Amino acid sequence: MDNKIRIGILGAAQIAPRAIIAPAKKNERVEIIGIAASQQERAKLYAEKHQIPLFFNNYKSLIECDEVDVVYIALANHLHYEWIIKAAENKKHIMVEKPICLSAADFKQIENAVINNGVSLLETVMVQHHPFCNKVGEIVHSRKYGKLKSVETYMHYPFKIENNYRVSKTMGGGVFWDEAVYWLQFIQTFMGLAPIFIKGESEFSGPNGIDLSYKAQMRFEDNVHSFLSCSYENPYKYDHYVEFENAKLRIRNFLRPALGYHKMAIDIQDIDGLQIDRIEFLPQNYYENQLDFFIKVISKEIENIPLEKSFERIRLMEEIYSDN
Repeated sequence: MDNKIRIGILGAAQIAPRAIIAPAKKNERVEIIGIAASQQERAKLYAEKHQIPLFFNNYKSLIECDEVDVVYIALANHLHYEWIIKAAENKKHIMVEKPICLSAADFKQIENAVINNGVSLLETVMVQHHPFCNKVGEIVHSRKYGKLKSVETYMHYPFKIENNYRVSKTMGGGVFWDEAVYWLQFIQTFMGLAPIFIKGESEFSGPNGIDLSYKAQMRFEDNVHSFLSCSYENPYKYDHYVEFENAKLRIRNFLRPALGYHKMAIDIQDIDGLQIDRIEFLPQNYYENQLDFFIKVISKEIENIPLEKSFERIRLMEEIYSDN
């Protein structure tokens, strides 16, 4: 296919092969054209390993390259803000790993840069590109099982902390900034993000005082409660639980479609724990869905997800994290 959309990657990150390189190989509308890393030799080796045509000796060279249409940013969390703005100023469309930034103030500067330069920006919260989120929203709004009472999310991923940004608070390290966006995006889908009460809690027992485990609570109007438990220490568990007056939903292992083609299902139980229904989804991959979505956005075939949604999440994450 001629006139492919050309993507350049900022950061020789472990997530990039799964999140952008493999999906691009399956999408005939795009190609990965270049990679920039903190060291030129690292970029060269990464390019050779993943068959990327160009490598750059610094980030600036990549975002200034005329052959790059889209910049995918997979840098440490605290660098997202700076390089989103620089990419926007170079008229590049942008995909950035979550979180989009680390403060509401930084977000507003990002928003201005994107608007002023007429580019599209997507925070890559990949789960939002799967139909299970909207299906839960349909169930909530239909009141099929009565009034919504609570939402609980568990994101436990045993992870050996390495000597990278995850061990630095100022760089956006710790499990809360890594994972909480998925909890908030899920809730945002069907009831928005306007809690009347919040609470965050962690022992901050990790290296340099980062949070290896974090718990958070929110309460909304109509006495709807939400709870988050995220951890690098606990046994693996990635589940959402949604409780109504007359039933409970369980979305088990919602991380699976990030790891390949996997089925997803919503299990529905009555209040006594007896399964009464099951909604199944065809096998699909979050990252392929996400890339396809963004290509359609920048091709002006569909509307982008409003940036305001990212702002709501960052504002609330900042508020919760500072509550400790």
